[in-house]
Amino acid sequence: MKFYFSVLTLLLSCSSLCGQWLGGGAKGGLGHNPADAWARGETRESFRHTIGVFVEVRLPFGLAVEADALRRPATHIYVSGSPGLAFREGRAEGTAWEYPVLFKARIGPWKWKPFVVAGPAFLKFDTLSGSQSCSGPACGVGLGPVFVDFPGRTERGFSMGGGMERRWGPVRLSAEGRHSRFASGAGIARSGQTLVLLGVGL
Repeated sequence: MKFYFSVLTLLLSCSSLCGQWLGGGAKGGLGHNPADAWARGETRESFRHTIGVFVEVRLPFGLAVEADALRRPATHIYVSGSPGLAFREGRAEGTAWEYPVLFKARIGPWKWKPFVVAGPAFLKFDTLSGSQSCSGPACGVGLGPVFVDFPGRTERGFSMGGGMERRWGPVRLSAEGRHSRFASGAGIARSGQTLVLLGVGL
């Protein structure tokens, strides 16, 4: 949280010096991740609440470039096999950071101003720790639960979405939805994620 407050303090102190071309603030919300099917089962990264900060460079004609740092708890869940033969399941938890760099276009003269966003995104997982187990005749005496660590990794992807924004004096309020698709380190596309975010900034 100290990081978030430091960024917000910097933005507040800079706003009077930088004029209208630089803004930023905080965003928070919830996400949803469908399961990814694979040859022996399925796996998913389950994200809960999301919170972070953003910086925006405003350009002419309602255009802007926005960079975010969004933090969320991450839970990696996987299952494979058959209960009648060998059923394996595991769960590991940790933290994930998402860093999207988005091109933004605001549309129209209305008080509630629609906007669209699109651009590259990077999803960084810290080490995820948990346990796994195996049950069924093919497991022999059974396995687990045993401790496991999933090493940290970074995935590259693309994010796009849209929302509404309104300005009250110097404060800007926003609500938006985004969908992102990422690829694993082996280049395998995953099902992606959907985020709903509320923002407040300058």
